[in-house]
Amino acid sequence: TEGYFHNFTDKDFAFTGKTIRLNFPDNLPKENGTGRVEVYHDNQWGTVCDKAWDIKDAFVVCNELELVKAIQETKKAKYGQGQGPVWLSNVQCSGGESSLLSCPHSGWGNVGSCTHGNDAGVKCLQKGEKEM
Repeated sequence: TEGYFHNFTDKDFAFTGKTIRLNFPDNLPKENGTGRVEVYHDNQWGTVCDKAWDIKDAFVVCNELELVKAIQETKKAKYGQGQGPVWLSNVQCSGGESSLLSCPHSGWGNVGSCTHGNDAGVKCLQKGEKEM
């Protein structure tokens, strides 16, 4: 869907950390807490493959971006296909990690047959109270 997603500079991303950010669809406000997960490695932003991607991975992403909690993990480039490398695959968070990059994965760039058609995303609750 060409033209559906913006290519932003870092200041245009609503939820950006030093090594992780959400690239959100045009039809959602950038304050929404929803988008394609992108990670920064080797001076370049890239995406995460949806192989083994689950709600525990989404929880870590939302927590790292200081959002309330994960509502849903998304697969198959639900929020658009990214550009640049597909950096990570087979991410397997337990849910308690402080950063997605602390979770076990297949290694930087070791993504097998993953393409941007397999880009992972998240939907996070951005306002409200964390459940105890």
